[in-house]
Parts: sequence; C-alpha cells; structure tokens
Amino acid sequence: MPLKRVLSGPLFERVRSGFYRYLGSSPQGAIEVRDGEPALLGVFAEGETDESWPNELVQAPKAVTIMEILRSRGRRLAADRIRYLDQLAQEDPEEQPIDLESLRHMAFFLLENRQLSDPEVGSSPNGSAQVEWTLPDISRDRTGSGLLAMEFLPSGLIRFAALSAPYSPGVDRLNVHGTLSATEAMDAVRLFTTGVTVR
Repeated sequence: MPLKRVLSGPLFERVRSGFYRYLGSSPQGAIEVRDGEPALLGVFAEGETDESWPNELVQAPKAVTIMEILRSRGRRLAADRIRYLDQLAQEDPEEQPIDLESLRHMAFFLLENRQLSDPEVGSSPNGSAQVEWTLPDISRDRTGSGLLAMEFLPSGLIRFAALSAPYSPGVDRLNVHGTLSATEAMDAVRLFTTGVTVR
C-alpha cells in the first residue's frame, strides 16, 4: 500500500506539511511485538516511581524492548511512533531503521526529562532518532512559533537547534545550536523549553 494512502487513513493526524502524528490502534497498555502477540505492560500511576528503567534501557537488546519501557513509563506517544517507524523500515527496504544506540539515548533523555511534553518523534536519513517540539511565543514582541529539535547520535551526544520564531526579514530571533552531551544540551536549550514543560 502506498505511504500516501496510509498517512491519509484513520491512524494518522496531519500536524503540518510533511509531519504526521501516529494515533495508534492498540488498546492502552499493549504493544504488538513481531510474533503478533500483545505484550501487556504495567503503567505507573502519577506520583508512583520506578527507578529500574535505567538498567532496563542499558540491557534492552531490541527496539521493541525500548518501546515497552517508554510505554510503561508514560511515553506512550513516543513508543507508538517508534513502532510505526520500525514497521515502515521492515516493510520498505529504502527506509533505514533507527539505530539502536541512538534510540536508547533518546529514551534516556525522554525519561530523564519527564517535565517536557511529548515531542514529535522521527529519524534522520542516517538512522538517528530525532525529537522536535513546536514552541509557543517566548516573547511578546515576537510573532510565530519557534522550534526545538534534537538528534540523538549513537555516541551519546545530542545535535540540537532551537529557534524562538520562524525567519522574518528584519526581525531578530533567539537561536542556539550545537552538539553536546545530554546534560549540557539540556542546559543550552533550557530557555526554549519553557513553553513545552508540563510539570
């Protein structure tokens, strides 16, 4: 089935040109694994903590295990999107699967920074996991929405870029970009996360 037809179906919502959100079809708390059997997962209630996830992520042998960890720790939208991208890569030889180490680093970042809202999840042409947030205006004298994007390199570094607003002739905008460790990258873009913090 052509990708265009799949994206126009009921499982996807168009966010903007070229970007779609996977709405999913599985019951809450379930994820399909390769043999078709659903793996039911415990989901932690708000305020309840589980500190075993870092060790589980380090030991995760496959992308599906990382998806399960994300889903059970409150990052269901990210897990669903990764599953969709993984299925695309299996069905289309031209689609490159997300590098496992890159995916692992992205999962660490999302679980360590739970105060951030769910991002759009994608992959770069070289197979690195990417996340992106559309930012609300951070200053009264600027119009339009900004953008925060991060690419998780297999080495553990994050390539990032943040803009306070789209380009407009004669209008200054705040921006930062670079390649740093996860902690340093978060410090560098902290100003831009104000609009995407949920807790």
